[in-house]
Amino acid sequence: MVFIKNYKKLIAVGTIIGVLGGAGVAGASYITGATTPAGIVSALTGKPVEQVTAERAAGKSYGTIANEAGKLEEFKTQTYFFPL
Repeated sequence: MVFIKNYKKLIAVGTIIGVLGGAGVAGASYITGATTPAGIVSALTGKPVEQVTAERAAGKSYGTIANEAGKLEEFKTQTYFFPL
């Protein structure tokens, strides 16, 4: 029985941390003005939105652009927690 109580507490704490972490990432995206995929990639890579948009028009996905800058995980996190 002790194991089950501790397990439930662990699950509750993990859930709270996950929700707060997601809200923090979404809030950071909103505060920086990065509310579109192009804006998020721009903020992560340091490229102007116009350049990101041009690369997208040339056939690259936003994920590819982020990956080339080594920021794919951050891009996925921001777009996952901040639905567009």
